[in-house]
Amino acid sequence: AIALPFAFLAVGARDGFRLILRLGRDLGLGRHGPLPAAVSGLGILCVGLIYLGLLSPNAINFDSAWYHLRIAQDYARWGRIAPFADYSAIVPHLASILYTWGYLVPGLGSGAPRWMMALHIEFALFLWTLVGVAAGIQRLTEDFTLKGTWASFFLFPIIFVYDNNMGGAADHVLAFFAVPVVLATLQLSNGFTKGRCALLAIAFAGAALTKYQAVYLAVPIVPIVIVLWLRDWIRSAVSAQRASFAVSRRNLLWAPAI
Repeated sequence: AIALPFAFLAVGARDGFRLILRLGRDLGLGRHGPLPAAVSGLGILCVGLIYLGLLSPNAINFDSAWYHLRIAQDYARWGRIAPFADYSAIVPHLASILYTWGYLVPGLGSGAPRWMMALHIEFALFLWTLVGVAAGIQRLTEDFTLKGTWASFFLFPIIFVYDNNMGGAADHVLAFFAVPVVLATLQLSNGFTKGRCALLAIAFAGAALTKYQAVYLAVPIVPIVIVLWLRDWIRSAVSAQRASFAVSRRNLLWAPAI
């Protein structure tokens, strides 16, 4: 619980420092006009409202109390990941593995502090989901100067309604992977490489290991990937004499396996 976060910080320290410097430049909202500043301000207000709901363990919803947090507590209590026999716990539960970290942090006692840690883990993933929304909009519009686009998430205010809000469940963990899956798929439109295929595989694996509802992502994404693969295979067949397409064909053969 202690070593892993510090290991991640050490590995990402150099890139993280550059990201912080870039973030400082981007936060100069006044340079982008009053509209992005107003939109971002409204978004910050909405994020604040969501956070207020996390300041009580009463935010824990039924599913979380029933099995998401129970699984995490059992993992921490057993000291290992082990199988369950009851049907509510034999579905994918990557969220519970994340919440297990909160149960391993020393010095928090038991009960409510552990629940609050789980709520804050979920909230942290939600903040990164908003980052994904901004990245997705910039990618789709091909305008990487847009500011405040993350606040468009709150045009769909169902997150403020019970059973859709933060409650220590797995729904918002699944949502965290949605935009990365789309962005990784868009990367394949520029050609299949092992790295791009691995990026899509990792993003989709995270979704699939969280909830079975990840199939809703597969329904549109898989046909798109197949069409892109066939397009590139036809192109490589037409230009088979060119060395670059020989490399491309090897990557295309690797793609399904990855």
